[in-house]
Amino acid sequence: MIEVRSKLLPPADRVSVCAQSALDYSWMDQADATKGVFITAEGLLMYLQPEESLGLIAECAKRFPGGRMMFDSPPALFARLVGRGMRTSLRYRVPPMPFTLSASQAARLVDTIPGIRQVHDVESPATRSRVLNAIMRTAQRFSLFDPVRPAMTLLEFG
Repeated sequence: MIEVRSKLLPPADRVSVCAQSALDYSWMDQADATKGVFITAEGLLMYLQPEESLGLIAECAKRFPGGRMMFDSPPALFARLVGRGMRTSLRYRVPPMPFTLSASQAARLVDTIPGIRQVHDVESPATRSRVLNAIMRTAQRFSLFDPVRPAMTLLEFG
């Protein structure tokens, strides 16, 4: 994965990658937090067990005050459906997604995990479909839809 990433994205002084489990917290020792840290966990937390995902978030909040972390989470219903072995091709079956967090649930992290200062529900980027864009904007405006829409969450540590 790191090899593919290095071919697709240009190197940057403040971007570091390491080939190890995100749950092996020693990667945090390598991060230079003096100028702030931005941790991306898109496409990761949903595949971990809930206690692992929340533990990783808590450890990042503890180790990187002033830093930020962004992650995505599928709706719980979608995660349950694909967890039954949905195939996206003849050779690939979507793995289970045991960790889900709606936007409303994510908003409560500020009260449950020490070190989280703010939680932001990040608006989904526009697609080519005007209809889909209108649906997503509407779903994001009304918390009634939180359980059935994907969430993109930005945490601020402090």
